Amino acid sequence: MSLLSTACNLTRRTAARHGLSPKEKHRLSDIFTLVREFQTSAPACGQKPTFKTILNDPLVHIPPRISVSQADLFCDPTEKLQKLLQTPLFDENERPYRPLVDEMKLAQTVFTSERPRDIRRVESTIRIEKAPIYNLPEVAFLGRSNVGKSSMISCLFHKAPFVKVPVSSTPGFTKTLKFYQVKDYFTLVDMPGYGFNQPHYFRDCVENFLRHRQNLRLAFVMVDAAEGLVKRDLSILEYLEECQLPYCIMLNKIDLVKDSQRLEVVGQVRTIRDKFGSPNCYPQPFLISAKTGEGVAYIQAFIAHITGSFDLIESKKKTKG
Repeated sequence: MSLLSTACNLTRRTAARHGLSPKEKHRLSDIFTLVREFQTSAPACGQKPTFKTILNDPLVHIPPRISVSQADLFCDPTEKLQKLLQTPLFDENERPYRPLVDEMKLAQTVFTSERPRDIRRVESTIRIEKAPIYNLPEVAFLGRSNVGKSSMISCLFHKAPFVKVPVSSTPGFTKTLKFYQVKDYFTLVDMPGYGFNQPHYFRDCVENFLRHRQNLRLAFVMVDAAEGLVKRDLSILEYLEECQLPYCIMLNKIDLVKDSQRLEVVGQVRTIRDKFGSPNCYPQPFLISAKTGEGVAYIQAFIAHITGSFDLIESKKKTKG
């Protein structure tokens, strides 16, 4: 019996035998998702996982649904930094994105499940030819191994309880392109990390996707706020410039650093941005904490904005009216 069949049968038998609560059933569903992830990546990685090793691996887990503070949710963390400075953090011609609270609340509805599977993972693959075929815009998330891409996507879906985003503290855990479709608005793509323990097929998988994927609207390059941009990050930025692909730099784990260090990293990002002098790089870095949820609604609003989701919502209202 295959690993996938074993997990599926265990889930059904255990739920029926023990009369599990909805929460416990979701946990079993999480385990099933992990098994499927290992099954998908195993042929390419040369791994031969067993169901027992997955269950007993302390580094592999599904994080609990993140509780996000409303006080931190509807804010741009860079505005807090501006209060520490006498000079503007951004020049007038940079026009940083400034959504209204009502716009952020509207964007929240886009990321909120209204029924099962209206927000879901539709594919997990290492080959661009196996990627989903649709007319939806896509937003990709890049970053070094263990920078927190999957955790951040899970945080964006904190009001979508049916979405399972596997997360691990093991660097390089994500081995495939994972496509999370958000209703009929757009798709988020979680990509394998680069650097330590990156898959040997990274170039064929990730770089081909970035260069040739027609639906790709924007790439977020996630950086650890405690470390700033490193050499490997700069190589990715240069590749995005070569592809002429619009991208934004996102600083994650800001809950772990002081305001002074946040300012230092933002300054580094601005210096590198000015070095490229390219219209492909969005002038404003985005600050976020996947742990506390700070800056989450701000990012949600920006994604809804650049994918045209606000226009689609307005169009739906007029159609119903």
